Amino acid sequence: MKTVFAKLIFIIFLFYTSDALTRDSARFSIGVGVFNYMEDGSPPHNDQSGMINLEVHSGRKMFNLIKPFAGFLGTNENAYYAYGGFGIDGYYGKKKKIVWTPSLACGYYKDGNEIKAGNPLEFYIGIDVFYRFN
Repeated sequence: MKTVFAKLIFIIFLFYTSDALTRDSARFSIGVGVFNYMEDGSPPHNDQSGMINLEVHSGRKMFNLIKPFAGFLGTNENAYYAYGGFGIDGYYGKKKKIVWTPSLACGYYKDGNEIKAGNPLEFYIGIDVFYRFN
């Protein structure tokens, strides 16, 4: 499994450093909130906890469309999730200041005292909404 993951990272690196890249603004996001809001899971692992989320979105595009990103999520119950993936930006509004980014990522999840996922390899699918101030 580790060799497959290493080969995938190498292939992505080759594309990422190719001439097919275009430049756009990089961005950094910080989020705080409640982890396990719906209190899923079995006791004693079904409590809510505070969380912080950090993400870095690259300013470079692969194939003039796909942007890589990396992130980290941590809770005050010792659950951690480090991930990396790809997103596609869609710009909206008169001045294109609203950005919708559907994304897909995978990463390593450490259970801690939270939801027991059953596997350290977890996937993330989501849509982020950003506002550009420039």
